[in-house]
Amino acid sequence: MKIVYFDSTRDFDSLNKAFPGLMDGVDVYHDGKVFGDDDLIARLEGAQVAVNGHSPMSNAALETLAPTLKRIVFLGTGAATYIDIDHANSLGISVQVVRDYGSRSIAEFAFGLALDACRQISVMDRGIRQGQWRVLGGPELRGKTMGVVGLGGIGKEMVRISAGFGMKVIAWNRSPMANDLPCQQVSLEDLFSQSDVVSLHVASTAQTQNMINADLLARMKPGAVLVNVARGEIIDTAALIDALKNGPLGHAALDVFTQEPLPADNPLCSLDNVTLTAHAAWNTPDADRTLMEIGFGLARADF
Repeated sequence: MKIVYFDSTRDFDSLNKAFPGLMDGVDVYHDGKVFGDDDLIARLEGAQVAVNGHSPMSNAALETLAPTLKRIVFLGTGAATYIDIDHANSLGISVQVVRDYGSRSIAEFAFGLALDACRQISVMDRGIRQGQWRVLGGPELRGKTMGVVGLGGIGKEMVRISAGFGMKVIAWNRSPMANDLPCQQVSLEDLFSQSDVVSLHVASTAQTQNMINADLLARMKPGAVLVNVARGEIIDTAALIDALKNGPLGHAALDVFTQEPLPADNPLCSLDNVTLTAHAAWNTPDADRTLMEIGFGLARADF
């Protein structure tokens, strides 16, 4: 069985050092660029399994590879952003994702963003670097209300962390939540109107695209904080910018965007009440080890 791993960002030497033996028998390509159709077709020729480290795969490339390619393992959960999964399946190519590899890492990052935004830490950091000495402040989180949107693995960890920090936690989920979670399930509208901090943890689907809209944002408390480590597409960006400029939203802490990397001329970059990070919530050695071990285990599994 021929397995090909391609990634536009990772360095093979560092991978081998971090995960000894994991790449044995695997063809690895890490050209430091997004792979075009010709590159993909040439590299995946004869491969039964492709391990995709976040590179787009066009329908045309899939159609060319389909007679041999039978499985794509996507290193993460957002495969639909890079691959037309239905089309791949119609060609006889299964697309597998790696779930729950970094739930704790991502939730910790999200809570860190919430702390940072509430106490305006990054705002002061940027100001000092520009010669501004502004002694800013914000609320203690103990006793405040955290609203968690989505109770998958990451959302559940966010509930536990927030409750452990002394916050009242409310949550929205499409299905009934587990009884052992220290939170109350509420409607999405009530969550936005009652929360001091809202943290988003839903997948990007046709149903969740722009689900955080102007109506929900208008319901937020004056000065409330919005954290997004899920997907950029779930927020109506125009409505978000309006709520940041004109209220009631006090601060947005965003790790994900509809376009990545985020262009420097994006309107979000010019707003002082926004904290921006580079889709890095998952990026801990702990989560990375789990991601790679599960991903390559799926790649090597029998058909």
